[in-house]
This record gives sequence, structure tokens and C-alpha cells, in this order.
Amino acid sequence: MNRAFAICNFCGEFLEEFQKLSTPDLSQVKLIYNAAVAASLGAKRALETGGEVSYPVYVHEYNRLAVQTLHQFGQQPSMPLHVITLRKAVNPHDALPIEWRLFLETASLELNKLVVYLESRLEPQQRLINQSIEELKIHINNNLRASFHTDPQNETEVQDELETILRAGGFDLVRHKVSIPVGAKVYKPDFTLKSMDLALEVKFCNESRNISEMIDEMNADIIGYQSDFANTLFVVYDMGIIRDVNEFIAGFEIPHVQVLIVKK
Repeated sequence: MNRAFAICNFCGEFLEEFQKLSTPDLSQVKLIYNAAVAASLGAKRALETGGEVSYPVYVHEYNRLAVQTLHQFGQQPSMPLHVITLRKAVNPHDALPIEWRLFLETASLELNKLVVYLESRLEPQQRLINQSIEELKIHINNNLRASFHTDPQNETEVQDELETILRAGGFDLVRHKVSIPVGAKVYKPDFTLKSMDLALEVKFCNESRNISEMIDEMNADIIGYQSDFANTLFVVYDMGIIRDVNEFIAGFEIPHVQVLIVKK
């Protein structure tokens, strides 16, 4: 068997210890889930962009999250969790490039499975949150454009107006106060709504804005925000630049990421 697929179960004594743990802490489970989603997205992008040499990062992160998940739930027959053993390939210099990809593919697959498992554990709570996010989107869609008497000139004006209508609608939000360090970069969502476990980001799309650059920014934001928040909503105020709304939104078909385009 290729060592890239050398995945082993936790040993019996170690496993038994996990099975004796008490009731799961849902707040901790949400943090594990957010980290798993961010790692899953990162591994997927690494595979798409030739970043196979980064496999140790994603293998380590998967193993760390798998152990934390076992601490919460113990080993479940319906979803047995494993660790990925790198053995002599901990350092990429000790493995072949073809093995880099195999290790990264394995990490990506296991991270995806972990996300699905954690979602099943959080499903009842997430369903209520999804309903709240839909109500939020309807409120924004019904009120944001109508609140402008003249065209906004920049993103800050859209943020200001959005804050006004959300507070008037009774939504409890925080603006520009949350910082999310991820590696050497710090992400700061425009708004956060703790009750929905949501990071909300405003984008202003006018003639001076390069759409491809904006999409790149949004993709980068997703990785940062989902390390701390289970849900991300982008509100794009479009001054008539986006021709095909459905095509634009389809580019962000990622779990718990939503895009709302408000047309001028």
C-alpha cells in the first residue's frame, strides 16, 4: 500500500479514553467545525493551484481536529475517525512530488468527511440559524436600495446605510470590531452577528472596480472568516456592472457561504 494512504485507527486504549468523555460542548464543536471548513477549503485550493507541497499543514490540521472531535463525541461506528500517518514523509524533502499530492488528496478527503460529520451533529441548531440568515437577507434586499436617495459613491456609504437598516430591523450586530488572525494575515469582517455565527462583508461594485479582483478578495475572505464563523454572507451592491447575477453567485457554491446582490 502506498504510504500516502497509510491511515490507521487510534489504538484501543486511546479510543476507550475518548468514549468515556462527557456530553459534547456545542460551543467547542462549532469552533472545531469552523476550523474544519476553513482547512477543507484551503486543501481544495491547494490542490487546484499546485500547492501540493503544503500537505503537512493540512494533514496536521486534520489530525488535530479529528482528535478534538473524538474528545467531544468518542468514536462513532457510523463515522469512524482516523489519523493520517506521514511516517518518514513529515518533511516534503523526504517524499516524492507524486506523494505530496496523494497526501494532500487524503487530507482533503478526510477533512470533507469531518465537515459532513460535524454538520450532522450541529444540524438542528444550524437549521434555525439558516432561517435567521434568510430573514436577514430578505430584510436587506427589501430595504437597502430603497434607503438611498442618491447613488452611493463608495463601500463605506453602503456599510453605513446597511448598519442603519439592520439596527432599525432589530438585528444585533458588531461593526469592524472583530479581528481574525490566520497565519500572518488578520481578517476583519465589516459586520458580525454572533447569534447567527455570521461574518457579513459588503462589496461595492462600480465602474472603477475590477470584478475579478473583487472575486479574489471574496475567496480570500471566506478562508479567513470561516476559521471563526460558521457562516459568511457577502452583500454586493452593484451599480450595474455584474451582467449575469446567477453566474456570479454560482461561483461561490461553498457550504455556508451566501452571496446577496443588491442592484442599483
